[in-house]
Amino acid sequence: MGSLHAQWTSDPNAPAVVCDTSNQQQGVQTLKDGAGGVYVFWTDDRAVYQNNDVYAQHYSAAGLPLWEKNGRLLIDYRGSVNSYQAAAHGDGSFLIAWSVINSPQGESNGVYAIRFDGEGQKLWQDTVKLRNQTSYPNSIGGVRLVKSLDTYFVASQGNLIGGANQVKINKIDADGNLLWPFGGSESPGSIGSYGSFGCSPDNQGKLYLYKTTGNGLGAGIYCMLIGGTTDLVNQWLNWENVTILSQGLGGNYSAIGDEQGITFVWVGGGTEGSGTNIYARRFLASNGGQSWNNSTKVITAAEGNQSNFYLKKSGANYYITWADSRPGVIGNSAIYAQKFTINGVVLWQENGVQVANLNTYIPYPEFDLDSNNTMCIAHASGGLVAHKLHDDGTTIDWAPAGCKVFSSTYSPFYSDFNMLYTGERFVVVGAASRPGGGADNIYINEVKLPPVEITREVSACNSYTLYDSTYTVSDSYVIDRGDTILTLDLTITQNHAEFTTEGLKLTAVNDGEFQWYNCSTSSIVGDATNPVFNVTVSGNYALILTNGACVDTSECAEITVLAIDEMAHRKNLNVFPNPGDDYMVVAATNLSFAPEQVTIIAMSGQVVYQELVAQGLSTVKVNTSEFASGLYLIRLTGNSGILQSTWMKK
Repeated sequence: MGSLHAQWTSDPNAPAVVCDTSNQQQGVQTLKDGAGGVYVFWTDDRAVYQNNDVYAQHYSAAGLPLWEKNGRLLIDYRGSVNSYQAAAHGDGSFLIAWSVINSPQGESNGVYAIRFDGEGQKLWQDTVKLRNQTSYPNSIGGVRLVKSLDTYFVASQGNLIGGANQVKINKIDADGNLLWPFGGSESPGSIGSYGSFGCSPDNQGKLYLYKTTGNGLGAGIYCMLIGGTTDLVNQWLNWENVTILSQGLGGNYSAIGDEQGITFVWVGGGTEGSGTNIYARRFLASNGGQSWNNSTKVITAAEGNQSNFYLKKSGANYYITWADSRPGVIGNSAIYAQKFTINGVVLWQENGVQVANLNTYIPYPEFDLDSNNTMCIAHASGGLVAHKLHDDGTTIDWAPAGCKVFSSTYSPFYSDFNMLYTGERFVVVGAASRPGGGADNIYINEVKLPPVEITREVSACNSYTLYDSTYTVSDSYVIDRGDTILTLDLTITQNHAEFTTEGLKLTAVNDGEFQWYNCSTSSIVGDATNPVFNVTVSGNYALILTNGACVDTSECAEITVLAIDEMAHRKNLNVFPNPGDDYMVVAATNLSFAPEQVTIIAMSGQVVYQELVAQGLSTVKVNTSEFASGLYLIRLTGNSGILQSTWMKK
């Protein structure tokens, strides 16, 4: 069994223990603390069997529990907590609302709220009571706590003697002040409900409230937007029928509100498939009117039953996963997923993307999204396993068996677990199933496969960058990426095109295959493929250097061939015969000029001939029989400068 005081663990056979004290722990809820950590909440009857209080644990971003072993007692109402919900305030603090029934002091029955800081200490002097019990004692449950803008709505449902369920709404601020009357307010014109209810914020200080007409097949859903400063005021003219023109509910339902409207998703029967399908419909915040051209969108209508879906919104898109018993699945249900837009456009393949097809019993898949909108979906299959589905809807990480999060020993009781992304990691918190039924003990694990060892051979030029690190030396590197250990066998070929300039002479610094390049004309220079290049024409020049598969081009350098008085030099330098064939004679006609070296350069810049002139000679004869036809630059260097002329080979 995992140590309570260890960092994040990922061993499915030894998960980290959140709480393993006596009696039952269940009803897991989680909140991100805003600093990479997580708050874990649960109901606990350790004091008196079947009399629940609320406990919590705070985990740091490093996975360290910050509070007492087995959790800190937050809500103690003599073991009479019936239902609760926690909500983050946004600064590391959080609120909890809960209902009390079966209290030894009957007057204590009702609904309450309190706010805690990040250390689990109360921020309000007193717990705030929001309503008393109904005329039917011990019936208040289903507490919902929702933040909308800077205020909180607390909704709760209680039975009435001889009547339907009654939903009352309270509104409070972050300091615990009642903004609506004590006892809560009921939405005018509300339908008589014998089913369940839900609510979602519009993020503008109002609340979408929705109720079902019953708990059986075919029940309908109705919705209203409510607001008001000092008391509840309906924002729409009428309660809107969500499931109108459909066969009603055939399973679970959910809704997500925003500033422009609210989108509903539900499991229901229909003519599109042979079993239950998943549908969606959107209503406008402005007047409750239907969006999407008054149409209901089919999320999936594959053969068989689609059920137990889980829904989230990111930006302008919705992500959903569900259990699916279409033909061909291995267990009772495979796991599928889909993505659709706020405009009702389904983005992935028709009837969803298969995420997993494993032996299952009754899976309740749940997921969270990372910063790239990658879905990490956890579901029951021989324990609890997880799969990653990327935002393109086509890439699924990990093998078909997925990543085992909890072994069957620690597998959560049906849907009593939370998946969340915090501190750049996915973690799962779950209440383990008891052999005799129900849940008991809370565990937490990071979703992480044992590292896969991979070897990669890479050849690169000059440097290689991987995972934000740059390598410049050939070697074997071991890179630990958590879920992957990569051995990188790296071969680096250093190939830097650099050259020096000495007058009109350009010289490559490094070895390789050479090609000189005229940047001014954007063309290579003929046969200029030697490490030394003598420039004959002014311009911008660069070196292209090749070593194996590595090619590098230097910066361009401007080279200027100084202008020479050609006529004056022709008077002092005589080259004949011109044009010539097998030989030429180079002669200085100025008796004061003492020749020292004669250089002959092809127009490509290649030096084809170079010879020192014996002292006292003013004439040099050069054998040109092997020269290619073309124009050549003749350069005679002497005691008083350079004489230059041209010569043509026939």
